[in-house]
Amino acid sequence: MNTCLRALCATSALALVAGCSTPAVQELTRAQPVGSEFNKQLAKEYAVLARFESEDMADFLDADRFAEKGLAAAQDRPTQPDEVWMRDVPREYVPQLSDARARLIEAYEHDVKTRYPVEAATAQAKFDCWLEQQEENYQPEHIAACRRAFAQAMRTIYGKEQARLSEKDKDISRTADAAAGPATSSASAQDALIYFDFDDATVKGGEAGKVDRIAARIGKNGGDSYSVSAIGHADRAGPEGYNQELSKRRAAAVRDALIERGVPAAAISTTGKGESDPIEPTADGVAEPENRRVRISIR
Repeated sequence: MNTCLRALCATSALALVAGCSTPAVQELTRAQPVGSEFNKQLAKEYAVLARFESEDMADFLDADRFAEKGLAAAQDRPTQPDEVWMRDVPREYVPQLSDARARLIEAYEHDVKTRYPVEAATAQAKFDCWLEQQEENYQPEHIAACRRAFAQAMRTIYGKEQARLSEKDKDISRTADAAAGPATSSASAQDALIYFDFDDATVKGGEAGKVDRIAARIGKNGGDSYSVSAIGHADRAGPEGYNQELSKRRAAAVRDALIERGVPAAAISTTGKGESDPIEPTADGVAEPENRRVRISIR
């Protein structure tokens, strides 16, 4: 921390009441963000955090950290949520924070910065706020506020993305139905999509949270009266036969995850469709994230 600045803010009660900003915070406050809508919003979010830490908390070190990230965003330069290891967080909170960051990075891989820039920027800034407050670990109300704001932003992103993909599936299904003649669309409000990493069949990150909610919904409405199907898919990167088996393994992984959460095994069926039924049609060999999925249908 700048010694002169510390002295300036400490020498008078009036200065503390009025607030005292570091040069970096002042520069961010004056900045005119350019570039993507995500980075413009991110600059605003970091400016709020920087001013709070500087003017309300007299935490000039963290104020400058947030200001530096805000200035990078204002100049349309890439900036990521802080790594958990960068902070001296109590050990018992590391898994929760690590999972939260992984969910955010996973969401970024689905282009949410472009589709939902306000929510994505809010999630990143509130994650950094939560991480910083958890390191300090003495203001539980501040920790909880940042954590809740992060969770709300992520819920909004998930909700909007699920609605978008469901509508996209309906459009694809309607096109197929029109070509094949009268039929019943497979799209349903009871369907959900679980995404996977490239060449992977592990349910992780934010997708595990989706499975939690699906299992809770089944349990709430009476799991014995439901029929659940897990339909695995793959993108077109790699051999067709391999992708067929990969899609089966993904469906099996979702089935196992549901069983672990209390859904009766007898109620769940699995199918693998390989690369034959993409959400996003691509040329052969293309690794398309939206096609690496399992559709959970509840009937």
